Amino acid sequence: MRDLVLRWGYRKVCMQDVADAAHVGKGTLYLHWSSKDELLDAVLVREAGRIDAELGAALLRRPELVAFGLTAAMLYHGTMAVPLLSAYNRGDSAVLGSRGARPGAPDRLGLSLVSRLSDPGYLGALSRHHLVLGDARSESGRLAVGAVVGGFVLRPEGAGDADRNGDCARLLGTVLQRSFGQPTHDRHAEYAAAVAETVSPEGRWAAPPASPRTAEGSRPA
Repeated sequence: MRDLVLRWGYRKVCMQDVADAAHVGKGTLYLHWSSKDELLDAVLVREAGRIDAELGAALLRRPELVAFGLTAAMLYHGTMAVPLLSAYNRGDSAVLGSRGARPGAPDRLGLSLVSRLSDPGYLGALSRHHLVLGDARSESGRLAVGAVVGGFVLRPEGAGDADRNGDCARLLGTVLQRSFGQPTHDRHAEYAAAVAETVSPEGRWAAPPASPRTAEGSRPA
């Protein structure tokens, strides 16, 4: 389905097209997904899962990468390099119709970079290990993080350009670290503890559940 959506746009793709491309009957698809929307969501979640696995593996190899700016740069670079995830983050209606993330609206899949990097559970974990400023997890702090990330996601120039994507990832990481991060020199114990909270047992990067205190005043990303 991914290739069809990128080629024709989601609105023009039907389940029969997907079945034909996969050389299966349409009924086979409906055994697993009840609708075209559900199938697209599964594809988006799978694509994001690959990025999470790569990021989780990197953090396990090099725990110092758990610093807010470094993780943000890697997540941004990996996500925006995947055309379908880039379209989701930018709310590209030509590619995804109305199924992409939209600024100011709840993120139905929780996959947007704004949602993930301003997640109260994630920022709470970093705060507990003194890797971000204490107010980064507050409602106003999360709003500020989301505004910074959203600005980089929606940049008009360079979308799809690999070199530009890398430059933007590094700049985003620098801005977030300088604005919200704590000094990261010789913080090995904090790195290891934060990695333990932000990498799942399956080895994927994942935001931990928010505690009631962390979630206080939370709002849709």
